[in-house]
Amino acid sequence: MAVTHAALPSPAPEATRAAAARRIVAGLARSRGRLAAAAADAVICLFLASMWLLPAGQLVSDVGRLACGEGCALVAAAFKVLRGAAISFALVSPVAVLLLLIRLAGLYSEAEQEKAQGNAPTRSRKSISAVTREFLGDPAILGFLASVPFVLLILVGDWLKAHSPVKGSRREEIGSVISDVGFLGTNGLYCFIIIPTVALQLWRAWRMTRPGQ
Repeated sequence: MAVTHAALPSPAPEATRAAAARRIVAGLARSRGRLAAAAADAVICLFLASMWLLPAGQLVSDVGRLACGEGCALVAAAFKVLRGAAISFALVSPVAVLLLLIRLAGLYSEAEQEKAQGNAPTRSRKSISAVTREFLGDPAILGFLASVPFVLLILVGDWLKAHSPVKGSRREEIGSVISDVGFLGTNGLYCFIIIPTVALQLWRAWRMTRPGQ
């Protein structure tokens, strides 16, 4: 007795092509999203690096000027770094600030949605003393407060130089020394404490609010 096997119907060519096209479009969308995220990360990194290079270059310039004079090769190199950092910061900062604001605005809207749906965790109110301790415990705030006396030294030194009776007088020399101490202290604090702390906080906030993470 002959047995006949019915051939299974093959999927329509149109459906197969449509499914393949959807997979290709989805893959391109994922690749484009990854490239956009990598480009945004690069912009933020360049912004933070430029922000740090400004006080770092100024600090190196001050040290070189005090060590070997205005014509020192170290001063010339620091000036080139400062110029490059200033140009980079001016070009990148508008885009970086816009990216940060958009990302933080998205995080705020998500928090507001959770709050409206009743899924947001309840937070207890902090006392003024607790808020003050938390505020003063931030290394960036401590560094900024520590820089205030050095800024005052800069102002005092400039005042002494401006009110010097003759050029090259002892008062002008004292004013120059006071100004140099003020610049070194201020740039050192911004280079080693304030800017690195702020940059780390911004980078953590950026990575925490990154979509899909």
